[in-house]
Order: sequence, then C-alpha cells, then structure tokens
Amino acid sequence: MGDELLDDFIRADQARGLGVYGIHLYREGSPPVERRLRSDDRVNLYSVAKTFTSVALGLAEAEGRLTLDDRLLDHFPSCGRPRPTGSVTSRCATWSR
Repeated sequence: MGDELLDDFIRADQARGLGVYGIHLYREGSPPVERRLRSDDRVNLYSVAKTFTSVALGLAEAEGRLTLDDRLLDHFPSCGRPRPTGSVTSRCATWSR
C-alpha cells in the first residue's frame, strides 16, 4: 500500500510543480518506503517555522492566553501527558528571555 500512496503523491507533486525533494513513509508493522525525487546535490534550505512559532507564542502571551513557562501539553491535552521526569515549556521550545 505504501508504494501506491507514494506513486500518487509523486504524480501530484509533478502535476503541481511543488519541487519536493523526497519522501520517506513509515507505517507501524511495515518496512519504510522511500522515494527520492531530486539529486543529492547540496542546496540551502530555509525554514520560517521557528519564526512563526515564536511570533505566535509572543502574541498569545501578550493576549494573556499563556505564559512562556506554561507546559505545552497543558494547551494540547489530546497529545497526551509528558513523562514524570520533565516537561517542555514554550520558553524552552522556542527561545529564552
């Protein structure tokens, strides 16, 4: 089933010109399936995810929706609870003040 999913994804990528480099599919109980769509040439990739996350957390703190010392999983209860040995806060996940 993984091969068919990847074939569909690759066709959609090519039709839309998304420029995907590759995909690696993991499914529990099945071996991983991997497809590379471009060469392994070295390229610079830039990510703005950390910037958007930091801005969103800053706005949420300014609006009083959370503090930077809140445990993240307290705001996402469907994701489970952290192990008793520690927890991740928004402060350590994004930046230190």
